[in-house]
Amino acid sequence: MTDWPPTSWQAKPAAQQPQYPDDSEAARVVSEIAKLPPLVTSWEIHALRDQLAEAARGKRFLLREQLAEAARGGAPATARLAPDGAMGNAFGPAPHQLNGAP
Repeated sequence: MTDWPPTSWQAKPAAQQPQYPDDSEAARVVSEIAKLPPLVTSWEIHALRDQLAEAARGKRFLLREQLAEAARGGAPATARLAPDGAMGNAFGPAPHQLNGAP
């Protein structure tokens, strides 16, 4: 893997950027945010990639909650990956299991 500088995003074109009234304050906030831990860890990204690959192979399925539920003040919109057949009792068998396939 090549070296990736965390500031590389600053060299990318950004067509829809807000205009900040105080550039020095914006720079201060970016500097403060840079000191915080990441929102998502590398191992969470690798785990999600593996789970999505399993979903693509038919070993898992993606269950996505609707945004409307979040808009009504319910649970936030999320996506969950469940092992194939894990929701069998609630939603019935996975489509490929209807023909007796494992």
